[in-house]
Amino acid sequence: MAPDQEGLQKTVKVSTGIERLDELLYGGFDRNDNIMVRGNNFSQKRSFIYNFIRNAANSGNNVILADFDFPSDGIMVDLARNGTNTDMIHILDGFAKPFQISPPANTEVLEDPGNIPSVLKQISASVQKMDSYVFVMLSATRYLLSQDENADRFFIQLINMNRKRSLVSLYAVDDFIPAERTEWFAYLMDSAVHFKNDGDRDYMRVLTLKRIRTKEWVRIYPEDSTFTLGSFNVERIK
Repeated sequence: MAPDQEGLQKTVKVSTGIERLDELLYGGFDRNDNIMVRGNNFSQKRSFIYNFIRNAANSGNNVILADFDFPSDGIMVDLARNGTNTDMIHILDGFAKPFQISPPANTEVLEDPGNIPSVLKQISASVQKMDSYVFVMLSATRYLLSQDENADRFFIQLINMNRKRSLVSLYAVDDFIPAERTEWFAYLMDSAVHFKNDGDRDYMRVLTLKRIRTKEWVRIYPEDSTFTLGSFNVERIK
């Protein structure tokens, strides 16, 4: 089914799920943007992604999750615990088949996650069924580190497809990926949200092709399943 282009055009901004970050971005991410979300597993990266998913799903948007590293049933439990309307969640599961795990409802098993062209074909077929959606790749690390010559083509085609069809797309990246590879991936993005932690302190930084970015790392303060931002200075790009 083709997207309702008139309806999509009315959606100019998509909330990040974090109120203060929406303020920084003047309402949220721009429609059709591709966003790299980078950080380690001890940062607030996962909290940010789950808040984005919750806000999108609870606003009535289909959410497509491409998952290669985690059991889908655990993801659904975490999302439900976070207050997410899981009826709007559609998982493309690249974890279940290799480990012979039975996936939960609302899950489509990726039949051959090691076959990158096959994965792209299956993702493409799934998104074609939806009028509109947000896309979240819970970890792009596996394919970014792959030596498969199809990996670069996979990301370029996936990102271009989402730029045309999705409301917003997030791609989670681990901070141990080599800098050269991360920079190549960031080059394909519209924005990047970076997370880090220093002892018991958490920080975030926003870089974007738009006319706004944070001038330095911003202190963030965890609050239950979410977080808020400390004071920040914004740099306007002329």
